[in-house]
Amino acid sequence: MYRKVLLIGLGGSGGKTLRFLKRDLSEWLESKGWSDGIPDGWQFLHIDSPTKPDGLEAGGMPLSNREYVGLVSAGTTLRPLAELLDSVGTSAPELFGWRVEPSTAPPVPLEIGCGQYRALGRTVGLSFAQAIRQGINGAIDRMSNVEVEPELDRLYRHVHGHGGGEPGGVPIPIIISSLAGGTGAGLLLDVVDILHSMRPSWANQSMGLYYTSDVFPSNAGQGVHPNGLAAISEILNGAWWGTTGSAAEVRNPGSIPGKQSSI
Repeated sequence: MYRKVLLIGLGGSGGKTLRFLKRDLSEWLESKGWSDGIPDGWQFLHIDSPTKPDGLEAGGMPLSNREYVGLVSAGTTLRPLAELLDSVGTSAPELFGWRVEPSTAPPVPLEIGCGQYRALGRTVGLSFAQAIRQGINGAIDRMSNVEVEPELDRLYRHVHGHGGGEPGGVPIPIIISSLAGGTGAGLLLDVVDILHSMRPSWANQSMGLYYTSDVFPSNAGQGVHPNGLAAISEILNGAWWGTTGSAAEVRNPGSIPGKQSSI
């Protein structure tokens, strides 16, 4: 029987990847003679700053409204978001290094994205953490319906001609993002932590598909390479945070008891 899979795309690159994955998966199902569409056990969720998804001109299969979480509404500015984070106080000192001062921030219209400013992306993500949680929870609810596993079993039998055995265990979450931009790279660590806090048992099954700066064209901007280096450094720091384990444990942080991996 096929496993449940939750695909979460962050930022522009993550959303584009989801649209092409959904297109290719739909075409594969059609080629197998399956006419019931993509099973609810395979969920797509795109989280980004813009009110409406951008990059649709790149192609792929559009995501439905329930599959898109646009964090910033029209007219939203940085100042109220910064004030919201300020109100957190000393309960989250790790946020201090990310605190963006509105008076010195770049003039980026957040409702259409965060440019290549990862600090803005994380500010947006932390400010709308509840919306992110709700979006993830909606996808989890859809893949938890009692009809989901019978449908996946029926699809497996349709494709392979025989049963696939017992259900395949906990779902596989796959986080897809660029490391070189603003929103996706800024959201990455916190989205993973939110997901793992909601479903701790999924942590050892989670996977990341991250685009480094070298996949982008040379005219993509001066910020892509510094962003990629900083994002990779933070991912590694997330694996090391609070641990004194062996090198093998660090390479596989999900194996450390009680450790929520950010990878």
